[in-house]
Amino acid sequence: MKLGIKISGMQERNFFIIQMLKSMNLIDKRESVVQYNGVTKVTLDNFFRACDSLNDGENTHVLIMQDDLELCDGFLEICSKIIEKYPSAIWTLFNSRIKDSDKKNDTPYIKIVGCGCYGQAIIIPVSILEDMKKWCRENCYTNGVIWEDVAVGEYAKRKDVDVMSTIPSLVQHIGARSSLVGHNFGMVSSVWKGRQKPLSENWDSDLVNKSKYIGTSYNTYAKEKTCDKSE
Repeated sequence: MKLGIKISGMQERNFFIIQMLKSMNLIDKRESVVQYNGVTKVTLDNFFRACDSLNDGENTHVLIMQDDLELCDGFLEICSKIIEKYPSAIWTLFNSRIKDSDKKNDTPYIKIVGCGCYGQAIIIPVSILEDMKKWCRENCYTNGVIWEDVAVGEYAKRKDVDVMSTIPSLVQHIGARSSLVGHNFGMVSSVWKGRQKPLSENWDSDLVNKSKYIGTSYNTYAKEKTCDKSE
């Protein structure tokens, strides 16, 4: 497995971006790892632009991160382990609705029931990228859904793709506002246990916890609503 990485951000957040690069030992690859965006309300455009830049025929997965995150120690090594363990899943590495009480079994892995994603850090298998882009063009852009996390989560739900995350969280959202447009309002993860905690977890575990229902916000934003009564 090979993971391509892109930080999708803004020039005003260079302080955060540099810290993220340093924590991954990628400061010398800044030009290739960082994608600077102008202010736009269509964050889905920036997201797919970042994905396309990593779809080079070698990467099996792409990791798109916003520009205001604290990363755990050993972040890239753990990311490699989780995609090796569950290669077909979409990973929402940040999810503010996961709670400690969701960890019923002694494993760091958790399946997100309802497929609700958050855009701070998402891993996607390259094998589904083109189908995802096609589905989003046909269902999200035409319906006014412009947020990448909403689109990715709804795609996963419609296509029956597992959405996974971890307890403890591998990232924490440290910016007061979103990197791309400013609508996350300081959202943080309650299962972030500091930078060192993930190193002690058993990433070889075959157990998987399940979250409570965490749905997407598709019906909130879409002009044409679905009949999903659980949201």
